[in-house]
Amino acid sequence: MSSGCCRWRSASISLADALATLARGDAVLPLRQMVWQPDKRGMIGVMPGYLGSPARFGLKIVSIFPATPAPAYDSHQGAVLIVRSARSAARWR
Repeated sequence: MSSGCCRWRSASISLADALATLARGDAVLPLRQMVWQPDKRGMIGVMPGYLGSPARFGLKIVSIFPATPAPAYDSHQGAVLIVRSARSAARWR
């Protein structure tokens, strides 16, 4: 379920810009970090990154619990934080 703060048209344009930045080599995308519960019932993943032009950092965090009883809850819950490094202004998505 989306919080409704992201418009699909602007998201597709942003994705195209991000892919072009990646193709130019103006991106830093470290490996994802995953932490599992000891019993392996669920995990949390953190995916940081940096894109230049305009310079911005991003952080995606997601929890995954495959055995979540549907349809009450989605098995994946997460958020994206975008920080424009020139202004240090953060926006949650």
